[in-house]
Amino acid sequence: MELVTITETKSVGLPGCSYIYAPAGQAGEYAPLAANPYRGCGHACSYCLTGETLIQMSDGSTKQIADICVGDSIIGIVSNGGRSWGTRITTTVVLAKVESVKAAYRVTLEDGTSAVCSGDHRWLTDRGWKHTTPLTSGQRPFLTTNNSIRKLGTAMLTPPESESYRLGYIAGMIEGDGSIGIYDYSQKRRPSGKTMGVQHRFRLALKDAIGLTRTKRYLDSLDVETTDFEFTKETATRAAMSAIGTCSPARVARITALLIPIEDSEWKRGWLAGIFDAEGSHGKEALMIANNDERILTMTEDALKSFGFEFVRDDTAHPKQGIRILGGRPEHLRFWQLCNPAIIRKFDMDGSAISESVRITSIEPLGVDLPMFDIMTGTENFIANGMISHNCYVPLVLKMKRPEFDAGAVARPNFLDHLRKDALKYYDAKIHEQVMLSFTTDVYSPFDRSLTRPTLMILREYGLGFCVLTKGGTRALEDIDLYRPDRDAFASTLTSLDDSFSLKWERGAALPSNRLDALKAFHKIGIFTWVSLEPTLDCESSLKIIKQTHEFVDLYKIGRVNYLPMTKTTDWKSYTERIVELCAKLGVAHYVKRDLQCFLPTGYYNPIRVKQNHA
Repeated sequence: MELVTITETKSVGLPGCSYIYAPAGQAGEYAPLAANPYRGCGHACSYCLTGETLIQMSDGSTKQIADICVGDSIIGIVSNGGRSWGTRITTTVVLAKVESVKAAYRVTLEDGTSAVCSGDHRWLTDRGWKHTTPLTSGQRPFLTTNNSIRKLGTAMLTPPESESYRLGYIAGMIEGDGSIGIYDYSQKRRPSGKTMGVQHRFRLALKDAIGLTRTKRYLDSLDVETTDFEFTKETATRAAMSAIGTCSPARVARITALLIPIEDSEWKRGWLAGIFDAEGSHGKEALMIANNDERILTMTEDALKSFGFEFVRDDTAHPKQGIRILGGRPEHLRFWQLCNPAIIRKFDMDGSAISESVRITSIEPLGVDLPMFDIMTGTENFIANGMISHNCYVPLVLKMKRPEFDAGAVARPNFLDHLRKDALKYYDAKIHEQVMLSFTTDVYSPFDRSLTRPTLMILREYGLGFCVLTKGGTRALEDIDLYRPDRDAFASTLTSLDDSFSLKWERGAALPSNRLDALKAFHKIGIFTWVSLEPTLDCESSLKIIKQTHEFVDLYKIGRVNYLPMTKTTDWKSYTERIVELCAKLGVAHYVKRDLQCFLPTGYYNPIRVKQNHA
């Protein structure tokens, strides 16, 4: 392969073509032409919360907003038709997530609840939706200490599943709804004449498969294998039930030993989750755990006391005794957030009204810029640290309708027809440059990819090359047969080779190892490959990427990041010098983008594009 360097390029965009266009500004450093089959989140949100903000999930648990993923099911609110907009609880879905860095403010309420957010973030108050701070010029509704923010109880981070928690859950579930024992059938004979002998049996039957699945998973983690079987079939009066069980004496003995109580707070938390899944109920007015075994009721009360829950004995669960947790919805929420039961069917809040409001005591600037997140949902709102919070307005910025934007990757209407018309014009003009996909939405995203392959086929048909820049990793292999070694290119963005680093900064993207697998596969069949080292979140990571990938990457495009606090003290001059020295040492082609070109040695040869030709 002969590399031909091109230091300058003139625009090859044709007038009247908007579906194949010449990208302007910094985008032009990546490709002479581009096309965008999809539209979606522009990642330009300013209505944000810091990453530790707790979001109320639809299963009763909470999750930090930094850990929220597209597709997560959460709690939102809808209008009840009156003037007090948004006072009914409903389940909604996270449709997009964006990240930015903004000046931070802390909003604190009388009950101690607080959240760190941007000045643009909006909250539902007793006087309607209000931004955190006023505009420096112009007017908009903003928070004051005369306002109260509407709330859905309190919020605590749902703890992870520890080993003690799993043991407690197993004990609560099996004690509440399981059957375990040793049965002597020595006096009974089988049809063959042999005695039935002593049998060891464990069985757990539930109509909620999710509780059964969790119990089986926990037992499996302890090397206790169980068998799945159908317990009862569905009838007109009875729901179908599945079961797990074993007749192995050793396994039954092991399960019996697992039921011994442990004086440990995590065990008690697991016990409460397990006994609730087995014997609990949760309506709009009451959360109860019922059983007719005094020992089980006493153990449950002891666990509740250890976490500060107040409760009473209630005989309305006749013929069983019930334990009813007091404190209303705030304490019910705390139970779900703390204990994290598996059977989310019992977490029933849809349609409930939100009437609680808590007065604001302070809105204080923190004097720093912080990384922040926002999520977009089907209801355009969510519950943040117990407070009702509004989505951002990216759809308005992009001039997109809400359903199109919310899908994450939306096919542009009639895109293929328009693309074909533009491609014909380029063909007639004898322009055969590479068209890059895509500057707005990854064409190998986890969402819609229905246009990706047809787009590549049309570009091929009209003699145009193509290059795909993606974080989709091996999803791109579904179209590898369309890539031509002498015409096309495959590229990936890499910020780190560490999966945990990527999960923090590039949620939703394929892991780095997966992206490397894709680059290797394309390089193996002779496709020109390149890597975008932008944004540079960590200089050492970028250097490491080059060292470990240069054998299957033909070109590196090197940039920086301008807005994250973590890089405000980065010595970009030193980074530029080190990275070009490394590229020279390894003999790899590279292009240093404009933000770093001021640090290049005078007269440094820096081709804007490197294009492959075959002799």
